[in-house]
Amino acid sequence: MAFENLIEMIRKGGGERGVTFISKNGSEKYLSYNMLLHNAQKVLQRLRCKGVNPGEELIMQIEENELFLLVFWACIIGGIIPVPISVGHNDEHKLKIFKIWSILNHPYVVGSEKTLAELENFANKSNMTGMDGGVNRRAFSLEKDFSDLDNNNSSMFEQPLYWPEPHDIAFIQFSSGSTGTPKGVVLTHRNLVTNIEGITAGAVISSQDKALSWLPLTHDMGLIGFHLGALANRVDLFLIPTDLFIRRPSLWFDKINEHRVTLTSSPNFGYKHFLQSFRNVQDKDWDLSCVRLIFNGAEPISPGICREFIARMEPFQLTGSSLFNVYGLAEASLAVAFSPVHEGLATVNVERSRLSIGCEIMELNQYEEHWEVVDLGFPVMYCEIRICDEEGIIFPEKHVGIIHIKGENVTTGYYNDPAGSAAIISADGWLNTGDLGFIRDGRLIVTGRAKDIIFVNGQNYYPSDIETVAQQMDGIELGKIAACGVWNKERESDELFIFIWNKHPLERFVKQSTELKRYISGKMGLDVSCIIPLSTMPKTTSGKIQRFMLNQWYEEGKFEIVIREMHEIQILSESTSLSAKETSFGLEDELVELWRRYYPDLKLGINDNFFEAGATSLIVNQMADLMEKTFNRNISVTDLFANPTIVKMARFLSCRDAFSISCIQLSSAFFVNNSTNANRSNGYHFTISGSTFKNLSLVCTGQQITIGEYLAFCYGVALSKLADAKNIVFNTMLEQENSVELSFIDTLDMDLQKGNQSYFSLDDLQIIKLKKELTEAAVFVYDKTLKRSGIELLNYFDIVIEFELTANSITVGCYFEPRRMHEMALKDSFDYLAEMACNLVKEV
Repeated sequence: MAFENLIEMIRKGGGERGVTFISKNGSEKYLSYNMLLHNAQKVLQRLRCKGVNPGEELIMQIEENELFLLVFWACIIGGIIPVPISVGHNDEHKLKIFKIWSILNHPYVVGSEKTLAELENFANKSNMTGMDGGVNRRAFSLEKDFSDLDNNNSSMFEQPLYWPEPHDIAFIQFSSGSTGTPKGVVLTHRNLVTNIEGITAGAVISSQDKALSWLPLTHDMGLIGFHLGALANRVDLFLIPTDLFIRRPSLWFDKINEHRVTLTSSPNFGYKHFLQSFRNVQDKDWDLSCVRLIFNGAEPISPGICREFIARMEPFQLTGSSLFNVYGLAEASLAVAFSPVHEGLATVNVERSRLSIGCEIMELNQYEEHWEVVDLGFPVMYCEIRICDEEGIIFPEKHVGIIHIKGENVTTGYYNDPAGSAAIISADGWLNTGDLGFIRDGRLIVTGRAKDIIFVNGQNYYPSDIETVAQQMDGIELGKIAACGVWNKERESDELFIFIWNKHPLERFVKQSTELKRYISGKMGLDVSCIIPLSTMPKTTSGKIQRFMLNQWYEEGKFEIVIREMHEIQILSESTSLSAKETSFGLEDELVELWRRYYPDLKLGINDNFFEAGATSLIVNQMADLMEKTFNRNISVTDLFANPTIVKMARFLSCRDAFSISCIQLSSAFFVNNSTNANRSNGYHFTISGSTFKNLSLVCTGQQITIGEYLAFCYGVALSKLADAKNIVFNTMLEQENSVELSFIDTLDMDLQKGNQSYFSLDDLQIIKLKKELTEAAVFVYDKTLKRSGIELLNYFDIVIEFELTANSITVGCYFEPRRMHEMALKDSFDYLAEMACNLVKEV
């Protein structure tokens, strides 16, 4: 093997090759592999000073790619066991951290202050005792403990590195979707260097390649396949944050074209997401002839999406031979089988009814009714594959069975879980992957999943996790609910179906299923395609639910009648709710029909928030265009954020000259319990001057924004962080005298979007009738020099941010309506604004 361990791999790294980190504002930061090691030694020094010793575990809750790699390598060179886990902000993700904590011996955790605070709050709220106060006592803050690494004397860190044995643990890879029973795959140095050598040989990687990845570093393809693979081969690597790709998919190929990248990757959902958002092909002048391989794996591969992707990209010189279909799993350190380089998409047409374990496949031609499966090529170097039945009896070629693997790249088991390890690894070292497939001419074809994992939007979900969440609702009982992934042939992706044993009238079940869909969406961010009632739940003799039977029954059409009846009940219920008695504007009916026609899956009621129902930014942009064409008036994305329900949007559209004050939802902590006669305060003020003001001006000029827009953005971030505000739309007066417009603050993409037109004059506030919900507040950000009206702003707005510019400074005043707003909460938000406005520019 090329390397004995990962330490040798990074120490031999060098030259001018390294990692380029692409940030959310499009800027880039380069770090050579030599400097990566040097800076990781600084982080290791901090960890050692805090008492972290070789052999101890460190849970990594880090979103930012550069910090992730520094902490990861600090652990590797110090003999600490890194445990990278994707950062999530809902309760199910936090619960996963606690369950992993209980599996580990006595771990530490590192993350941002926000992430650590969320974990601590969840622990208190949920009465979690398993961490034994560890969030406080064994936690390290990225901001407090690792923020000033550049200020240290580098000579302090010249110290011996930990030299591991090949069988020593390098890191622990936990499954990406499971919260029910997380499994920590133990990956040793030998496992990793062996598999990386196999990847290098299979993909014919050399130092002449350049690689780009948008996959998270908590994903084995992102960390092992691209980071470690690039490092081992002295390949320049470019990293795009995953959430940036989700918001700006075309950046993927913008950067490939710019840097002449030769290697990249995506699972099935990535191609689909890119295609759905890729519209303005005429605006791109990409030359993608540089792309040698696009690794395609990590979830079931759709031949249709592959063909559509290549067809759409061929005008940019991306060839079909660049598609590199692969198969792997965490238990194999990543790679198991690779297609031959430059082969492109290879498939086999089979009879679907003959894909049960033990069946010999029947190949069909393209004109017969068939199921097309993707050929994934040959085993990678050092890895063996066999196909077996449930008892481990080996099948010959072209027989469907469970895929088993064996080799130096294969894990020895799950961390601190001997029973789980023994269940998947035989005495002679063969690991049961849980996947189904067959061998044809020495090549692997995967046909399904014996282990029932559901793939949704690039994430893996175990049915038991979804069922556990569902059981938190009244009326849902253990053993009487089953979640399944059902393959949608038209969309060529999994859909989430839930089956529930039911003894109540269908009308009651329809109501329950609607509530359950919303509950799961709110808790897990998952869209449930269909919930089906059962008169009997198929189970084994030992009581285990037979999910494959439910899937089979659905494909056989056994539920078509009940699904149709439920649909009719749903339509009747919705038509009743949209009766003339409830509808105050005829436009509501038109809007309901528009949403139903183009996005029927959202199931919007007239008072449902578009965004809470699942409307993405892409959907909102498309709906704004549709509404413009339908109602023949200018409609911006900001209008939908300001009027996020059908009722509010209808009210907005009902008058051609309509104007409104936009309100945003804030947490209840920002409001007083009841109205009082409290006097208005003199507000809070701060001034930015001197070099800080000069830097602020430079930043705004460079970003092509005004200082007023910068302040509005900063306050949007403040409310997002402190008040859990979403869909942040401010009333602003930043350009014209007495002219108020709406500005949408995108805190994730660091962007501010303004409406297409002026909404109203400041003087018009005197005739407006505004009804606010209990936890809604109207925010106004304005340039003091543009106010020409004597109107008292706090009679209409709950929060006012006022600024006044001079040649050398800016003075900001922050005011609030004390009869509605809580002073201490508002003061915190103003302090956050002042701190952020200064700190973001102090290093320029």
